[in-house]
Amino acid sequence: MNCTISYISTASQHATESVVNDLLAFVEHENNLKKVYGILIYADGTFFQIIEGEEAIIKPLFNKILKDPRHHHVIKLLEKPSSKISFSKYHSSFTAINSARSRGELEAFINAEEHDQDENFKRLAYVVNRLLKSA
Repeated sequence: MNCTISYISTASQHATESVVNDLLAFVEHENNLKKVYGILIYADGTFFQIIEGEEAIIKPLFNKILKDPRHHHVIKLLEKPSSKISFSKYHSSFTAINSARSRGELEAFINAEEHDQDENFKRLAYVVNRLLKSA
């Protein structure tokens, strides 16, 4: 069974630009190796992430993310079982979405979720739309 989790969080004071750059590169590499799909975006002291994949991988990964000292005030926007994976791989970027493909996949993910129209979707859509405007 696949699972999708999305959250937003605030970077800690110790998350310098260098630390964030290293994190983005490491996370993208590791998640692609582990067949975790999704996107991580960092902008103005805020992390936004969607992770998708096998539930047995995603849920423990999210628990690990919750304990990471590089951020705090984690707000889960979405957690749900998924019948299909929306992203072709794992993407990460600093400040802006750096490829048309990752932007397109993020927009497609939001469009696919739009049918729910619940509070989770509204929060998720708000965050994504703000990020896409700054990209």
